Amino acid sequence: MAFISKLNGDLASLLASTYLGGGNTNYVKSLAIDLSGNICVASTATCYPGCNSSDVSKLNGTLTSLLAYTYLGGYSYTVNSLAIDSVGNVYVTGLIGSSDLAATPGAYDTSFNGGYGDAFVSKLSGDLSLLAATYLGGNGFGSDYASSIVIDSRGNIYVAGYTDSWTFQQPLVYMTLLIMVLRIFLYQSSMKI
Repeated sequence: MAFISKLNGDLASLLASTYLGGGNTNYVKSLAIDLSGNICVASTATCYPGCNSSDVSKLNGTLTSLLAYTYLGGYSYTVNSLAIDSVGNVYVTGLIGSSDLAATPGAYDTSFNGGYGDAFVSKLSGDLSLLAATYLGGNGFGSDYASSIVIDSRGNIYVAGYTDSWTFQQPLVYMTLLIMVLRIFLYQSSMKI
C-alpha cells in the first residue's frame, strides 16, 4: 500500500502520515507541492501481471483531506514523474503500453507508436481535469520510457527518459549516430586496405 509522510525540516518529528490507495500493489512514484501547500501525488497500481494503472491525487498539506483525484487508466499505464507549473497545472509523464491514452486534438503525437510502450505527457488543471495529453515515442519494437519532468520559467516542459527506438523524435541524435556509424565504417574500411 502506498503512503505519504510529512517530516519537519530537521527530520526529528513525523508531522503527518497517511495511506493512499488500496492493497499492497499501489506505490507512489512522484509528488510535488503546489503554491497553496497542497500535495499532488502520482501513484501506480498493478492490476495483474503486465498491467499497471495510474492516478493523480491532491491532498491538503496536513494529509487529512483528499481534494481531487483522477484516474489516468489504460492498459500498462505507469506515471513516473509529476511537476506543477506557476498557475497550478499538474504535468505527469511516464510509460503507456497501449493505444488508450486520451491524447487531445492538436497534441504533438496523438497515436500510439507501437513497440513495448511509448512515453506520454499529460497536463491536468489544478482540479486534475485533463487539459492536454500526447504520446512521445518512436516506431518499432522498442520502448520509450519517460522518467522525469520539469517546467522552466517560460512554461516549456522538459521530459527525460530512455528509448531504444531508432525512430524517436531526435534529429540531432540521428545526425550524431549517422556520423558515428560513418566514421566506424570508414575506420573499418581503412583497416582492410
